[in-house]
Amino acid sequence: MTTSSLLAATATTAKEDPSQKSITTVPDNLVWQKVEGLPGVKRAILYGDPNKAGPFTIRLKFPANYQVLAHTHPGLEQDTVISGSLYLGVGKHFDEKKA
Repeated sequence: MTTSSLLAATATTAKEDPSQKSITTVPDNLVWQKVEGLPGVKRAILYGDPNKAGPFTIRLKFPANYQVLAHTHPGLEQDTVISGSLYLGVGKHFDEKKA
């Protein structure tokens, strides 16, 4: 396992408007906040609102050896590991051997 991982997540829906302007930022401008229900995880919101319907882009920082239990997302989600390792499984039950 690595000491930590940084995950970039983008959720989109079919309602995206391609005419929206581009958004550019640098790491020093990110505002990291605690994530309710995920102890030790921090989140930076780059675009949109992950608590509402519609597209959004976030960055997540996980502590070393963090386990995210089985869950689902209502829309399309695209994940990119920027640093570290992420072992990911899908389904209704957490199974470390299959991650």
